[in-house]
Amino acid sequence: MSVSTLPRTNIYWSKDHYFGNYKITDIMTRDRFDKISQHFHLNDNSTNPARGEINHDQLHQVRPVLDHVLDNCSKRYNPHQNTSIAEAMVAFRGRIGFKQFTPSKLVKHGIKVWMRADPTNGYVSEFQVYTGREKQTSEIALASQVVFDLTRKVQFQNMIVNVADHFTCAELFSELEKVGIFARGMCKNTRKNWPNSLKQHQKDVKNWASGHYKIVQCTNLTAGMWKDRKLVSFMSTADSPLETVEVSRKQKDVTCITSESVEVSRKQKGITPSERVEVSQKQKDITPSNSVEVSRKKKGITPSKSVEVSRKQKDITHSESVEVSRKQREGVPLETVSQKQKDIAVKAMKCPVAISKYFSNMSGVDRSDQLRMEYPTYRMSKKWWLYLFYFLFDLSIANAFILFKESKNHAKKKTPILLEFKMNLFKKMIGNDRNGRKRKRWETDLPTTTGGHFPMKSTRKGRCKQCQKSKKRAESLYQCDNCLVHLCVVCFRAYHESE
Repeated sequence: MSVSTLPRTNIYWSKDHYFGNYKITDIMTRDRFDKISQHFHLNDNSTNPARGEINHDQLHQVRPVLDHVLDNCSKRYNPHQNTSIAEAMVAFRGRIGFKQFTPSKLVKHGIKVWMRADPTNGYVSEFQVYTGREKQTSEIALASQVVFDLTRKVQFQNMIVNVADHFTCAELFSELEKVGIFARGMCKNTRKNWPNSLKQHQKDVKNWASGHYKIVQCTNLTAGMWKDRKLVSFMSTADSPLETVEVSRKQKDVTCITSESVEVSRKQKGITPSERVEVSQKQKDITPSNSVEVSRKKKGITPSKSVEVSRKQKDITHSESVEVSRKQREGVPLETVSQKQKDIAVKAMKCPVAISKYFSNMSGVDRSDQLRMEYPTYRMSKKWWLYLFYFLFDLSIANAFILFKESKNHAKKKTPILLEFKMNLFKKMIGNDRNGRKRKRWETDLPTTTGGHFPMKSTRKGRCKQCQKSKKRAESLYQCDNCLVHLCVVCFRAYHESE
């Protein structure tokens, strides 16, 4: 249903050839699907303590699946050295205590999930559902705790964590370095414990040229500011403060008109600077009646001459046009009027290596969201935990697709796209083209022409065997006491006399 989306679920069982999905109808009936959806649960709600009591779990409804997916995500993959931590959103607009609003995200309303993903392919190794901040916990302490929880399994493994700006702080980076994890991230100048030496330069930032930067260092912690189109501030414990890279930026440049081109344009128009002033004075004394005549005289063209000029323009031969193009290629100056042309110039400037590596290793969560949101498993519901279950289901498929591409067993095979992978996965989950179970019909070997066949009343209705031969659907409460098949009263004689 994630690949073939329809506005309503019951349309999948429609008999219309444009909408009906016959594979789904063979696997399961519509009533059975509705019944399973109605009673679908992931955990026993009665085992969850009441709100406010000890051990109350806000994610109790989805906890078994959540723990199972989280455990397998961290076991099945060995991450690269660089990893990124950012937030993802699960769309939901209903009522829930920990629903978040993020105006900068594509999904603005929903459940926030912190994720640690590999920037090379988007594989998610760790994630944590945000259920709200405790009253005694500050925002900085909460951000630090999230990073520690997501990096607990990669301590002392020489990992480099790239974090978003709301995670970056000097205390967190120092604590991560103690457990063998290096970090880098962007930050704001108003962050607590921002170096005073950099605060003094904030007034002069407007006068900085593009590519100018200031860096300070305390032990292994590096902090700095770099002027791009805007000011960029960063912190890092993984990069050298002396190392820089060269980056290029596109800048709009307008070619200037030289004095020679201006003089050529004046000569072509036949007007000198002194004559131009004279003409402007005469134009003030022109009446509407003779304005047309003056404009003709300025151009030096009479009505008869203008027709002749247009004829000459049409009589330009092909050899003359080739000659003009040849002169243009050889750089021979032509008698043309110079015009302003906008050109895009590329400017090279120096950039601290920490900023360059940060932007190249911060796209892990975005890559995962791109795979997860492509053909999503999504159906409208009032239950918030169903949306979280769909999120876990799509995340598992995205991680499985990445493992399939990274596996050495499939290196020689053609890399499939996500759509092909999902279709093959669904076929494996459904089965190998097995058809739906058909009702078993009771078959008798007794001869139908012999006597001893009498109708008797049954406890339930059944399809008439004789009407079924005529492709009619009819049910009867009576059946033959000898053949044990349901028959209509009018069909009783015809059935036993037939061969």
